[in-house]
Amino acid sequence: MKAVENAIGNGNLRVASWLCWYYPEFVPTHNSLWMYPENLFDTLLFIQVNYPDVFTLEFGRGTKSDLADEYRKGSEILVNKWLDEKSPGRPTKQREVTFMWGM
Repeated sequence: MKAVENAIGNGNLRVASWLCWYYPEFVPTHNSLWMYPENLFDTLLFIQVNYPDVFTLEFGRGTKSDLADEYRKGSEILVNKWLDEKSPGRPTKQREVTFMWGM
């Protein structure tokens, strides 16, 4: 599971896709990203398609909340708008979030 979470967290979607294909039983357990990679939209779309049980309403709301605190560049405005459509509203649960921006 750690390998899947690290691959997704680092935005390494080739590795994440390989792990998802060969080890479908390994599913991320966190309800938040611990790192926001440069390819954030692709990463979120990958999670939504491959791990729909992880991409919950609360996951989307929490991610949106994190981004509101830490805008880095204009592309995240588009991610935020997409998350608004998928996960309207504010987070309802307190999340344990430790995140870093992709390097």
